[in-house]
Amino acid sequence: MKKLFIPLFISLFFVPSVFAISEIPIKVVNGVIQPETPIPRDAVKVICDGSKYIVYKPGDALPSGSIPPQLKGEFLGKQIYNVKDVKKAVAEEIAAVFSASTDSGDKVADQLKLVCDILALLCAKEGWVTYAQAGIQGVTDEAQAVTYITNNLIPLLNQRNALRLQAKQFIQNNGL
Repeated sequence: MKKLFIPLFISLFFVPSVFAISEIPIKVVNGVIQPETPIPRDAVKVICDGSKYIVYKPGDALPSGSIPPQLKGEFLGKQIYNVKDVKKAVAEEIAAVFSASTDSGDKVADQLKLVCDILALLCAKEGWVTYAQAGIQGVTDEAQAVTYITNNLIPLLNQRNALRLQAKQFIQNNGL
């Protein structure tokens, strides 16, 4: 009896829990994530981490302290699990908006030109240089400077603000 009790006691307290090892790949059908194969009927718990389904069967235990993040949806073409993912998606989209190339085909040069033009127009507005000295083609007075800013900078800022508003709404709608 004593020989039987000691191994039983040790196995109850010192054997690590068995973790689920059953994983099912995902497929996307009409924008909905689904398992590639049917989920077993004896599954106790099924978790989708966005890249696969993790199936827990009777006797399996969840790893302590590491529950996979739950997919909250898709925003700007990216899978979202938390607020950090939303902010990253927005930052990438804003960077794409501000780096969209124009006729030159050089995104960095276009960004630098826009920044330099805005700074030159600010200097002209303060009276440090004339609008003609700012060196912006077609801008020789304040009215033309306003038109230049309205046509080139305001649309970018409006897109940025709209993306930030969409992100805020997504975060609220998904309880992030």
